Amino acid sequence: MTPPPGHIAAALEGDQDNPFLLTAPDTASRTVTAGAHYYRVTVPAGHQGLRVAVRATTAVDLHVRHGSATGGDRAATYGSTLPTLFFAPSTVTADDQWFVEVRAAGTATYTLAVETTYARPLTWDDGATLTGASPTARPANGFGDYLYTMTSKLARYGAWRSVLRVSAGEAGLLLATDIPTESAYLASQNPGSDAVVLAASEFQDNQVWYLRVHATTADADWTLVSGDLYVRDLGVLAADGSSSGTLTPDVGGVAWFKTEATADALAWRLHAPGAHLYVGDNAAPVPRAGGSWDLDADDQLLVVPDYLTSGGYLVAVATDAASVAVDSRRQPILTPSAQPGASGDDFEFTLTGADDGGFGFVTYRVDVPEQQIAWQVSTVAATGDASIYVRRGKVPAPYDNAAMSEVPGASDSVTISPPTLTNGAWYVTIGGTPPFSYTLTSKNPVITPIAFVNDATPVPNGAAHEARVGWRYFVVNDIDSQVGSLGWILELQQQVPGTAIAVRRNAVPSRFPFRTRNYGFVQETAHEDASATTGFLERPNHPADIWYVGVYQPEAALGPFKLRTYAIQPTDLPFDGGTVAVSGQTSGRWRWFKTTVPATAKGWDLRVEPVTAGRPRLVVRAETLPADFSTSPTNMFWGTTWGTSQQWAPSSDLTNRTSRHTGDTWLDESGRYFFAGLGGPLEAKVYYVGVSDLYYQTDGAAMAYTIRSRGVGDGAAWQLPATVVAFAGGSATATSVAPRDVRVYRVDVPAGATSAAFEVTPSTGDVALNVMKGHTGNTEGRIYNLARSTYDGSGALRQKAG
Repeated sequence: MTPPPGHIAAALEGDQDNPFLLTAPDTASRTVTAGAHYYRVTVPAGHQGLRVAVRATTAVDLHVRHGSATGGDRAATYGSTLPTLFFAPSTVTADDQWFVEVRAAGTATYTLAVETTYARPLTWDDGATLTGASPTARPANGFGDYLYTMTSKLARYGAWRSVLRVSAGEAGLLLATDIPTESAYLASQNPGSDAVVLAASEFQDNQVWYLRVHATTADADWTLVSGDLYVRDLGVLAADGSSSGTLTPDVGGVAWFKTEATADALAWRLHAPGAHLYVGDNAAPVPRAGGSWDLDADDQLLVVPDYLTSGGYLVAVATDAASVAVDSRRQPILTPSAQPGASGDDFEFTLTGADDGGFGFVTYRVDVPEQQIAWQVSTVAATGDASIYVRRGKVPAPYDNAAMSEVPGASDSVTISPPTLTNGAWYVTIGGTPPFSYTLTSKNPVITPIAFVNDATPVPNGAAHEARVGWRYFVVNDIDSQVGSLGWILELQQQVPGTAIAVRRNAVPSRFPFRTRNYGFVQETAHEDASATTGFLERPNHPADIWYVGVYQPEAALGPFKLRTYAIQPTDLPFDGGTVAVSGQTSGRWRWFKTTVPATAKGWDLRVEPVTAGRPRLVVRAETLPADFSTSPTNMFWGTTWGTSQQWAPSSDLTNRTSRHTGDTWLDESGRYFFAGLGGPLEAKVYYVGVSDLYYQTDGAAMAYTIRSRGVGDGAAWQLPATVVAFAGGSATATSVAPRDVRVYRVDVPAGATSAAFEVTPSTGDVALNVMKGHTGNTEGRIYNLARSTYDGSGALRQKAG
């Protein structure tokens, strides 16, 4: 039997050909099983956009189309029990051609809501109360996501807060300048209530923003407030606790307060145990927005000049607690001589101290008299651990100071000398994590007189100084004992690795790390004439005077080191035929040799050969010790004289080559060969030769080599005799010449000769020819025209294959 027509229509209602009818705004509740329900929606004129939401017992897909129930989607979302789609007014036409599809894979009981509102307006809250003056509640009987619009303002404290207080179920908060999605950058989707606070740099005045409440449970209930921060006013910074208070954090675990500093506040102490503190001056700090604060720290913070000036400050206190007690007041400045049990005055004193009732910064004023050679401040920890921060005229803190010592588990020490040290008011802050206690000492440092040479009996540090970090000082007062010395060497024994030796003429050396707020990283000030951290300090040509010696270890206790000093004694190297074998020369150290060039010589061949370990090279200096690998004056090898203290650091040999091919590799032999002729620029005088690897490195392999000196002269008695070759048709033969070795020939050109030609023909191997008038050439000879007088001292090089 065929059913009546009315029964057929009822069976087909809700499919794509016979969709359910709705006129927005409206709702519908149904159950769909393994299929889809379709709705045809009429959108009236005067609409403000569309919001389409579904609340379902199991996950559904939601599609919205226009013009056809099965055409292309205007928007869709899949697999959600609370899907919501939004359509801005400009994208919605007022007609009956809107279609909604609700599809389920299984059985789903759902409610569909279609509203003619895209985004609801929000009113900017003035931040007068923590909860807001008029929070916006979830629309009655509403479910799913809701979109709100807000026009931003110039926030009173720079930052803009939006708080979603969730009283039931779960919902999150998302912000954007367009409709926020679940992946929005500005979002909070934590369990319970949510907050998003924007720093001043993240928004502008009169911008249109959208706030989306994203419900994740069907029973979500909430209120929303957005606008100025609630900032507690703690008043003018006081000397007592009257500018402190207990704060209630907003949603998100942050409380804000403001205070005002006056000109007489030398420093500001902030203490909130268990919280993280953020400080700003022009705008409220926002913990989630890096760069929105000026200073921050866990639990405690000492705010000091130059950041601290008279004016207002804003502080964010981040905590997981329901309330947080904040101690905010002026930092007490203690007078040393007024402390219980203190001995001495307000410059030279010893006292005991401890953290300030759980606050980890204690500040003293120290009056430094005029003309102090140095000032040393040190602590010995009794319990806990604390660091030292020092500054002239202003209170120091870990982030802003003139000098500091922050070595964990050690007795800290800071020593300052002129010109940094001047008379006047200095401030010392002892800082650390409470609890801690200490003995603080301020005084001129102990300076122990020592002999210029104590090689036989090195000077010990002394038990009283072994546990301290920082400086230990000695002085050489005997000037006469230094006269005539070629140089001075200082060595440490049994020292902590990295310990420095420093010397300074007529003044105490000092070096101290410091920080400034503008840079943040550790910098260093140094007042010294020379220093080294290699365990030795070599001082060639050290001038006689009163010298202060400092031994410095900034990162560990100085320990039981010994200081050994002795004069530099160059090894004699005979000019013609001298040979000295050296082994075990420490990388970074010098070995000096003394050679006297006689007036009868015609030239000098000097070489470091062979080298069996390390990378040594040589430098030659007239009458004083070389100390580096410079050539001074530049191009002095082109000249005809060699003045006192002028030095030459050769790079290549007479072939102008710096390396030698050995198998598959090239061996660098730079700086190992020296050759010069008398008058070009060699002179008859005393020379000192320095050999080291400092050109390359300070911590390479130990060096082993032989240094050889040979004289060039007329006659067979010389190691390198100048063999005479006749001008017209003369010749000479050489055999078994080793690589880089030299043979010297002399040709006397008769008067009236208008030209001369010199030719060398190798029978095996390859050779180079250096020609020079009047004397031999040198290792700086190049392929120049013989007539170029600029290079008279070096000679003209001729070299080709064969």
